[in-house]
Amino acid sequence: MLFFVGSHCLVVEIPELWYNPHTIKPELPDSPVLVRGLGLPILDTDGNVEYIVAMHEDITERKQTEEALRKSEERYRHIVETANEGIWVLDADHMTVFTNSKMAEMLGYTMGEMIGKPLFAFTDDEWHAISETTLRKPHCKRVAERHDFKFRHKDGTELWAIVSTKPLLDKEERYVGCLGMVTDITERKKAEEETRSRTRKNQRTTSTGHQRAQAGGGGAEKGESHS
Repeated sequence: MLFFVGSHCLVVEIPELWYNPHTIKPELPDSPVLVRGLGLPILDTDGNVEYIVAMHEDITERKQTEEALRKSEERYRHIVETANEGIWVLDADHMTVFTNSKMAEMLGYTMGEMIGKPLFAFTDDEWHAISETTLRKPHCKRVAERHDFKFRHKDGTELWAIVSTKPLLDKEERYVGCLGMVTDITERKKAEEETRSRTRKNQRTTSTGHQRAQAGGGGAEKGESHS
């Protein structure tokens, strides 16, 4: 890229390029480096280029750091998107700022449909009240917690989950939101409820049978006393 003032070229920007200084000076390390630079044309009295002053900056380490960061971000993005758990990030006002595809799938939404919506948009009235009460507690903004939570699926059905939350703080230690890891336990909850229902039914059956046995036994004893 050339920079002009009027008709005079002031600076020539030299694009990034790899080169091995060892090929120019054998005493230098045999290791390619990435450089970028500027060329400053020096003009004679007639306005012709007499010579160029070149300035180069070694940006090898910076580029390597950027590349390592890019690969790390890609790796973590892959982990987030392939996680078996839902990942949900809320801001300080409990509005959704991020979910992974698993979290959206659990609730029957797309990720885009969830962004910008409050947590309470995914609960029924009962759990709206419960979550509001919990979120108002001071320790909720300072301490990681783990608890069962009932969400409402897009189709209106219940989604039971274990939610592990971690507060997010800024540099001044102010609460700016929370990160939630969400595990679907709906089937487990259904199985537990079925077990409780069978237990209650068995208890009622046993109690009824015991009462009938007592009633029958009492009648027999009464009959014997008249013999």
